[in-house]
Amino acid sequence: MAFCRQCGQQISDTASDTADFCTNCGAPIGAESAPMSQEYPLSPNTEPPVRRKHRMLPIVAALIVLIALIGGGIGLAMSGVLDGVLGGGGDTTNADAPEELTTAGPPEDVVTTEDLTTENPSEDLGTGRALAVGDTLRDFGGYDWRVLAIADDRALVITEDIIDLRAYNEQHAEVSWETCTLRQWLNDDFYRTAFSDAEQTMILETTVQNPDNLEYFIPGGNDTVDRIFLLSIDELDQYFPYQPDRIAQYQGSDHPWWLRSLGSSTRYAAEVGSDGHISPAGRAVEMRAAVRPALWISL
Repeated sequence: MAFCRQCGQQISDTASDTADFCTNCGAPIGAESAPMSQEYPLSPNTEPPVRRKHRMLPIVAALIVLIALIGGGIGLAMSGVLDGVLGGGGDTTNADAPEELTTAGPPEDVVTTEDLTTENPSEDLGTGRALAVGDTLRDFGGYDWRVLAIADDRALVITEDIIDLRAYNEQHAEVSWETCTLRQWLNDDFYRTAFSDAEQTMILETTVQNPDNLEYFIPGGNDTVDRIFLLSIDELDQYFPYQPDRIAQYQGSDHPWWLRSLGSSTRYAAEVGSDGHISPAGRAVEMRAAVRPALWISL
């Protein structure tokens, strides 16, 4: 009994004697066939296994790259954190932090302490040095006065607190600053009784302008020449730009105080509210409100 060396098919004795080729695969009978692979022995019902390619290599490579990228990002983030903690480079400004609060300075037309060159020669003022805007002039006429402005050899002052509660005009009538009874009282009774003779000589006569009330289109009346007067709406804005600074007290309580400007009609006068706000409409002239005199004194 013989077998084909190529395919393993059994060859009958007759065929092995008479045939030159295998009837199954055609290989020569009796010839040395190619040696079969020792790694993959063949049988009629088996096939040699196929070598698998390394399909996992791209996936592994991608994972390595991804891990490297993630690791680099974490490293950069940690570097930024460390820079912030250790005060390293980079912009460490907190964009969400509130801006510092800032306070505007006085108006340009108000003399400030940097502009002062006038020395105060008067011992009666009791300062012992040059006056400055914002200073308090003590016990002049028995009252304390705030310095609002300094020009050359004179200073504009106003009482720190309220001196009295009075009507702008004794009767309900059409008036102006020129004709109201409060102006007459300030320049007559108050001037003569509050100040000594020496102090009176220091109080300057001043041409007082009386601008119109632009909100209500009320004429302000004629200019006047006064030693003592009240501030106008415009002067209040100029010398008291900040509302809290306008609050004044009488006997320990905040009170509204008169301005010399007329209010919503010639029967009303403007005022400063007890909380410091400006009331251009004002109140009826015969009503009582607080009085804060202003005047110019010579230095």
